[in-house]
Amino acid sequence: MQINLIIDDKNGNVFDISELVEEVTWKTKRKGSPSSLDIKLLEDSQVKISNGNIISFKVNDTNVFYGYVFKNSGDDSPEIKITAYDQIKYLMYNDVCVGVNKKASEIITGIFEKLQLKIGTIEDTGYVIPTFVEDDKKYLDIIYSALDKTIVSNTKMFVLYDDYGYLNLRDINNMRQEIVIADDSNLGNYDWESSIEESYNCIKFVRDNEETKGRDVYIGQDSQNIANWGKLQLFKKVDSKLNKAQIEEMVMGNLKLKNKETKKLKLKDVLGTETNLDLKLRGGAGVYVIIKKRNIAQYYLIEEATHKFSKNEHTMDFDLKVV
Repeated sequence: MQINLIIDDKNGNVFDISELVEEVTWKTKRKGSPSSLDIKLLEDSQVKISNGNIISFKVNDTNVFYGYVFKNSGDDSPEIKITAYDQIKYLMYNDVCVGVNKKASEIITGIFEKLQLKIGTIEDTGYVIPTFVEDDKKYLDIIYSALDKTIVSNTKMFVLYDDYGYLNLRDINNMRQEIVIADDSNLGNYDWESSIEESYNCIKFVRDNEETKGRDVYIGQDSQNIANWGKLQLFKKVDSKLNKAQIEEMVMGNLKLKNKETKKLKLKDVLGTETNLDLKLRGGAGVYVIIKKRNIAQYYLIEEATHKFSKNEHTMDFDLKVV
């Protein structure tokens, strides 16, 4: 396994720190934070590393990470630590966003262009949001507010991620990977969980009716699951500007998403076997898992992925769930 780590100080100086590296940890999450690269390396007086420097990371010539140094640290030992983040870090700051009859993909593209971020593939999210107002919110929260409205309306889930310096938005169904994690090859240790603690089998939305001065009530429920689990109700007051069809669509979308068990799986110390395929396993991607003892044989969505590289070893930890 060949690790390639390059630092660019933006002043015409480029440093190859590959031979100084002791350990590299690459973390990605499906939503809520940028991907990070944590590096432990031996200090070299000839290599000047400053916050804001560009850092690129490749393994066996496969692009892994492109981002910016945000933290340097160390002690009295010859070892130093670097933490870098990708472009999504620049979405962690507050602003306001207002839109009318716009898709989430259009809102997101507008934010990227405003911030002059590099844009890759932005897939069409489909659903047109009637009104969109977010005030004093982080850009990333604004983006996921738009995506949440989309998933409730058309049950399509999208993932935002930085692919080696370019921001992408893709349907999770287009992120399924061909590699398999199985108990007879590379599995490692695992913990599993099945829960209805965050499930709902009755969705109740109400809307203020300005004409009647009363409230319109919209309910969607699964009688069979209510008999099995008891009544688990989600209640919400919705925007009075939404029409009947829009609210009914939201009710049924929520019921489809939330009327099921939450199935989670934590994998630890999964062995890397095919580097170019393993490196596609990031937050938001799908991976097929086989654990015969638990009758598990299906795709899982990667909520969080941690790749660890040291010398010639590559191991992975995953937080997974069924969607």
